[in-house]
Amino acid sequence: MSKQRGRGRRYSRLVHEQKRTLEQLGPRHSILNSTCCWFCIFLIGALILGIIYHVTNIKYFKTKEKTAKLGVSLSALRQPTQENRSHSVCDTQVCHHIAVALNQTLNRDVNPCEDFYGFVCDGWRKRHPPDENNIKISPFSMLASKIATVMKRAFYGSGENWSKQNLQQILTSSNSNSSLGPSAQVAVFHHVCQSSMKDSEEIKSRRYLRRLLGQVGLTTLLSTDEVSKYDDEFLPTSAIETMVALSLTWGIPSLLMVYPMADPTATYQNILVISCSDRQDKNSLRQAKPFIAETFDSHSEPIARAIPDFTAKLLQNSRREVSKMARLVKIVGEMLSIVIEDGRPREEINAIAEEIVMASLILDDARNETNSLLEKLSNTPKRVKFRDIHYMTGNDPVNLLATINKYVSEHNHLTLTDYDDVIVDSPRSLALLFTLLRNKKTESIIKNYIAYSVIGILAPFVGRDARRRSTALAEVLGSTAPRYYIDRWCDMQAQEFLPLSYGSVFVREMVDIDIKAHAQLVVDYVKVAFVEAMRENAWMDRSTQLRAMAKLSAMTAHVGFPDWFEDKMEQFVEAPDLRPGNLFIEAVLDIKQHKVTIALRDFRKLNVRDVNSWNFSPASLNAFYEHARNSITIPAAVLLFPFFTKGAPAAFNYGSLGSIVGHEISHGFDTIGSNFDEQGNFIGWWSGRTKKKFDERNFCFVKQYEELQNEILGGVHESGIQKQQSVNSKQSRGQRTLPENLADNAGLRQAFRAYKYYTRDQPVDVVLPGLEFTSDQLFFIELKLLGTE
Repeated sequence: MSKQRGRGRRYSRLVHEQKRTLEQLGPRHSILNSTCCWFCIFLIGALILGIIYHVTNIKYFKTKEKTAKLGVSLSALRQPTQENRSHSVCDTQVCHHIAVALNQTLNRDVNPCEDFYGFVCDGWRKRHPPDENNIKISPFSMLASKIATVMKRAFYGSGENWSKQNLQQILTSSNSNSSLGPSAQVAVFHHVCQSSMKDSEEIKSRRYLRRLLGQVGLTTLLSTDEVSKYDDEFLPTSAIETMVALSLTWGIPSLLMVYPMADPTATYQNILVISCSDRQDKNSLRQAKPFIAETFDSHSEPIARAIPDFTAKLLQNSRREVSKMARLVKIVGEMLSIVIEDGRPREEINAIAEEIVMASLILDDARNETNSLLEKLSNTPKRVKFRDIHYMTGNDPVNLLATINKYVSEHNHLTLTDYDDVIVDSPRSLALLFTLLRNKKTESIIKNYIAYSVIGILAPFVGRDARRRSTALAEVLGSTAPRYYIDRWCDMQAQEFLPLSYGSVFVREMVDIDIKAHAQLVVDYVKVAFVEAMRENAWMDRSTQLRAMAKLSAMTAHVGFPDWFEDKMEQFVEAPDLRPGNLFIEAVLDIKQHKVTIALRDFRKLNVRDVNSWNFSPASLNAFYEHARNSITIPAAVLLFPFFTKGAPAAFNYGSLGSIVGHEISHGFDTIGSNFDEQGNFIGWWSGRTKKKFDERNFCFVKQYEELQNEILGGVHESGIQKQQSVNSKQSRGQRTLPENLADNAGLRQAFRAYKYYTRDQPVDVVLPGLEFTSDQLFFIELKLLGTE
């Protein structure tokens, strides 16, 4: 730009000299020379404007070039027009199917201008009343049921129960001797899940869970004979080491958890997180500020003196309270019986259950009373060097870095140093935990609490009776969940633990491979619509506008399924140790351990943003935006009817899939996404002026949605959970839902714009047979159908 300014100054001097020469030539040439002078000024000005325009728009043109490569005509960026377009009725089988389905959802007795939702959805709600497992039935839940039915048929044949012959047939077809292919992996996982319903398998699973507790030093619930087996083994001796072992071996959460994640401010590398908070909020972790260790030198001694009285008070209060909670103690005792062998006195079990309830009371009271004891330590995430952790943990005999290294380096040849950065999600919570564990009695109680939490997490994978006890405890604690038949539940577990293997079978059974390219075109057009919207944006300053377009250009789109599904899927292994003879709990823990091992193995590797690197199952009935990767994911399940149909009119597909894509792209620029740059780094890139204007416009959304919610709900239908969230959160309902509300609105607007771009050069306006709606009306009918329930 400096060269351009210099060039502009030289042109100005040239013009000035020309004007002086004209004055010296006299009246004879004044008219001619004056005309020449102004002509030169015009040319020079045009040249300067051209240079400026070229420089300031270079990033935009790069975005356009990338879009052009994706197959989207950039001429579509002109204002769309509907002039001279004829109408044509689509007479294909696909269009007839869509027309019949839509016609069945409509209520023509309702005026769409007065109640559009009722007009579009009343027919659906009448045809699909709630059943025993679902409060409401939506197009999403209907498609989920269809997917489950097809997948069940894929694994179980024509509805018959699973047999050893079915399993053997799949295993025989596997080409790998060392590990199973994706189809066989999912089949075996289903088999061991179903087998867990047998009493004989549950007995073995309980024994396996007891052995796991012993391996991490949680031996209180074990028999004397079982404990003696671990005498010669090197076991965790402290509660801290137990919790580190659980998280760095299987990823099992407890009061303290250690795990890797992409560095918030440099996503190409990884960083370790120490979490002692029950928030588990990654967005807060990304805002971690540097920890200034030296400022805490003078506070450690007063805290150390106050600790004995602090813990004694907590123990006394908790003993008094636990006597009032007999019902909860009984339910906790039932959970402990999952691993306690028959014959152990009931009094012993109840005593341990009382300690576990007491531990929960101690932890709750401690969090409420630490403001004065640990007021100098922040409750917000901090970035700290390992060498400075002791400012939070005090002079504790447990060396946290050495403990972490013991489990990190065991299988991954990774050693962390004092100079490595780590994010502590709550320094105050970490200090509080170490404070409580200095008291041996409190540590013993908390170790029992950890054992109980591990049992609670793994109980669903043990067997029928353990799952029943787990459900009973959840209901006592006020948590309810839909109850599924075992085959449906096993199907859900397979999708969670083997997302890509399950997804590959789903794609094979239900997805037309060609549909990916058709859906990609919708994504491309929606991105073009966002580019044009950003260019028209009047409240963004130019620098922020260019950064926004650069972020959009860099945004990757995972559409349908990874490309390597077609030729390399058979070499992909998610569960290398999975075998037909496994217990279900064993299979689950092996998979969890494998994932932790991979994450730690790759800790020092650079993260690469790759369109073929997937974090979600193609069978997932949801779409995603990932801030740290600046990517959207549109799984193959979202490319099925009623969300997308190859051969359907454009209005149908853009009203559904287009709005979903627009919604996810919008999250890259909402109140959260606007804090992440094009590489996913948590770095503010909006100018102060633009951010202020953005916040002003957000306030309008908050106010509008609060008024709408109050009008609809009237404070009557709000659930207990929502009310509790309102009490716990400092934000209003409109503020809490702001990112989703922004994404809904922006997604709709840009999907409609994209639809207009796509159809601009189409000579024919395609409508559905038997329906009187224009293509524009069809767009909004399909959009509303997505929200039907």
